Amino acid sequence: MMLQCPKQLHKIYKFQRGGRLFIADLERCQVIEIDDLTWQILERCATSTSDSIIEELGRYYPKEEIQSVLERLAELEEAGLLFRSEAEFEIIRSSKRPRYLCPNPRTFLPDIRHAAGGHPIALHYLIKALGAFYADVDICHSKSETLAKGIYRVPFYTGEPAFFSHLLRGDYQGIFLSSSEDTFMIPFLRFLPIPVVVPLYTLRGHSGDLMNRVFLWYSALRNCDAFVVPTNSVKSFYTQYLMDGSCFYVSHYGVDHELFRPMDKRKAKRKVAQMLGDERIMKKPIVGFLSRLQPEKGGGTYLQIARMIPDALFVAVAPTLMFYEHVSLPDNFIYAGPQPRENLPLFFNAFDIHCFPSVVGEETFGMVALEAMACGTPVVASHFDGIPEVVGDTGVLVPAETYSDEMGSIAGYVSAEEMAKAIRELLDNPERRLRLGEMAHRRALGFTWEKAARELVELFDELNRRLRYPSPQRPEVSVFFTPFLHESDGSLDYQSILAGITEDRKRLLMFETYIQSVEEGLALALLKHHTWHEVEVILHRFCSREEAKTVLRRVRQFLQTLSV
Repeated sequence: MMLQCPKQLHKIYKFQRGGRLFIADLERCQVIEIDDLTWQILERCATSTSDSIIEELGRYYPKEEIQSVLERLAELEEAGLLFRSEAEFEIIRSSKRPRYLCPNPRTFLPDIRHAAGGHPIALHYLIKALGAFYADVDICHSKSETLAKGIYRVPFYTGEPAFFSHLLRGDYQGIFLSSSEDTFMIPFLRFLPIPVVVPLYTLRGHSGDLMNRVFLWYSALRNCDAFVVPTNSVKSFYTQYLMDGSCFYVSHYGVDHELFRPMDKRKAKRKVAQMLGDERIMKKPIVGFLSRLQPEKGGGTYLQIARMIPDALFVAVAPTLMFYEHVSLPDNFIYAGPQPRENLPLFFNAFDIHCFPSVVGEETFGMVALEAMACGTPVVASHFDGIPEVVGDTGVLVPAETYSDEMGSIAGYVSAEEMAKAIRELLDNPERRLRLGEMAHRRALGFTWEKAARELVELFDELNRRLRYPSPQRPEVSVFFTPFLHESDGSLDYQSILAGITEDRKRLLMFETYIQSVEEGLALALLKHHTWHEVEVILHRFCSREEAKTVLRRVRQFLQTLSV
């Protein structure tokens, strides 16, 4: 198959080496050897049809040879080289909106009907709102495609040389990763002229692997990079271990208010009763559960509660029964199976209470609690990690113990008896239940994806401002380390000498040398090639947390004073 011209070219560069002719695709960082005929075709392909090119060049070359070159060029086009596809051409935007890059294709799943877990769902809604209201978002992929308003797939991979070239061209105002798992970006950080934002949607978990990835990112972050977290609980958790809490920006999730909204409860119950073939749903109060039916998500606790309240129905929407399929289940428990996302509001509205006894190590927010609230259903939940920040005073929060270390994936404990007591009190007080449901709906209205997208743009704006102003990151002064003899007692001590002369031999301070502590000198020396967070790690090997904090504060203030 021949190349069908006219075709728009990528940015290309023609050059010769050793008598051989080459062309460089500057957008794909690929060099291809060509001949003179190929070059003449490329010169004409943007303005001429394939037939007219064959006719014009046929005066000088055999037509079979021209057709053969056009066939080879078609193969290069298929490989994404030299020529801009129609979809790619659409992505050349004249929009004045900011433009962000998501290097991981999983950052945006166009179809979330079968998404596993809240993380990909949250990313989907956030990116969708970002494109709809504020910015253009490019998602790295194998092909060019417009996915939604402001959301585009762009054809390059992070492993290609073109990826880094693309970043350095200055087309983007920021990079948004899918999670802390995207550690492939860390080697790029010191070369990038744009900020990077790393979303943290998990807190602990997987035997410390998640925390260690966050620590790795923390050490690598520049002054113009940041974490974005869904609740203050994540920030509070990590600042137990890390000094600098300023790199954690809190931005709450939103909820799809078009999908999750209050309905007529009796009609919702009738539809659910018909779907599940169980008329008890119309006659008894329902305590619902919507999550993975696993111990860490409170599956076992939920079944214990069901046995304690036999006069209510306990309806669970979950992908599978897991190992509970092999145990004796209470008679008042109904397994509703997995449900498509569009059915979830129906179940939330059929529930009289949504039970959320999660103690999983990754429970940073609790999206299902917010979705239940948006439907006007009161929540009884464990007072654990980020859940209280979502539920507030619109539900019942049962005290839970939080472990410093996980056991398996379980990071805490909530008593089934206490949960059952809270649920029983709410079942026995329909007026309070109704009032809490109304309060929950009003509170949920304040959680929107448009707001989350706006806060992300504001964060990128702030990080870009930091790039435009000098940062006290690289000290101008030189530091020397030397022993020091105390003549009074003959003891040997150690100190650093701060030289007040810059690298271009200009006096920076009043005098040439100053005596400083070894720790302060070490921090100044290391900051020439390492981030503040890396220096923090090293200081912890030599002094206490408070001493390290004092040293870093003094050094930071010293360098701020030197800045202009």
